[in-house]
Amino acid sequence: MSGSVKGRKSPGSGPHHRCQDPNHEWKGIPYTKGSFCRTCKRAKERVRLSAARRQRGLRKAPPCVDPSHVHVPGGCRTCRSARARERSPYSTVAHRERTYGLTHQEQLAVFESSDGLCALCYEIPATHIDHDHVTGKVRGALCPRCNLNLGILESGWASMATEYLMSA
Repeated sequence: MSGSVKGRKSPGSGPHHRCQDPNHEWKGIPYTKGSFCRTCKRAKERVRLSAARRQRGLRKAPPCVDPSHVHVPGGCRTCRSARARERSPYSTVAHRERTYGLTHQEQLAVFESSDGLCALCYEIPATHIDHDHVTGKVRGALCPRCNLNLGILESGWASMATEYLMSA
């Protein structure tokens, strides 16, 4: 059994050798079960992904014609990232819908009620939705600094800090 190495088939013998094209690059250990040349592996993956997309009912996104977007060989990176954020269950919009029960339009209205600025300091753009932790009622949109400080005030920490400072 010349050409055989302990459990491995020699090139071209049996089902373990997948690709006969000498111009293809090998990835992985050649001549073992499941090894494919890089070119054949990519082709097989493209077929698998397109079948999975058809099964889930996904279609390719329409081409982007916006010249300000970053275009890469796979499509428009800017549009692809935006679509992924919209679909993600971890997106900010989806999180606010689950937590506060606000639709996307209601969320926009909360931010527009203070012209996009913090409802407390009117200096920094608002990025957080403030709500009462007892009733769950939404109060307005705050900047990160005011949201943190308001949380400290509500916890009673400020009164304890004031007592500490007065006693010293």
